[in-house]
Amino acid sequence: MRWLKIKEVFKGQWVELVDVEWKAHEPYPQSGTVRNHAPDRNELLEAVSKDRGSPESVILFVGAAEAFVDHANTLIENINL
Repeated sequence: MRWLKIKEVFKGQWVELVDVEWKAHEPYPQSGTVRNHAPDRNELLEAVSKDRGSPESVILFVGAAEAFVDHANTLIENINL
């Protein structure tokens, strides 16, 4: 599933992605397969542990915007994921 579709379908949820296509230095993946999803991070982690997870999986929050913070906790930039 393309990232734009994942953003549309799973907005506001935590997702576990497998078969991820993610180019180096890009802030978000180009595509992936949603293996598990949940509105709460702990719920997602519970589902992942029941499925025994995948060493190749990526866990992300699908939100409207994310902020990157440097080590001094200073806001660097906002990006729309």
